[in-house]
Amino acid sequence: MSSEATTAATVDAYIAAAPSPAQPMLVEIRRMILDTVPSLVESVKYGMPAYAHSGRPFVHFSAAKAHVAIYGLVHVDGDVPPTLAPFLDHRSTLHFPFGEELPTAALVAALTRKAAAMRDSGSEAPR
Repeated sequence: MSSEATTAATVDAYIAAAPSPAQPMLVEIRRMILDTVPSLVESVKYGMPAYAHSGRPFVHFSAAKAHVAIYGLVHVDGDVPPTLAPFLDHRSTLHFPFGEELPTAALVAALTRKAAAMRDSGSEAPR
């Protein structure tokens, strides 16, 4: 990952500085997040794109040398959809190798489930 990406002030700048094989995947992940849960606030935290609702972290993503990662969307101790299970690494990190098609339907379903779980817990949930 380039130093320009890890010090980017905006998500657009982060994606532009990411390795070229990662860029279309990052754009697609961003679109999925914002289309599925449009109330999320986008920022860059910890050197990566971050999405929060009412100040509470919701999901992050990043690019590495050979994959893109999504953090905090699913957790090994929870109900990990079978379509996402092969990509699960480090308890709550999903790794998607460059050049592979993202499991869009499963990711959108997981985003929707996470928003609903916040709502069911009594938190002000994103919509």
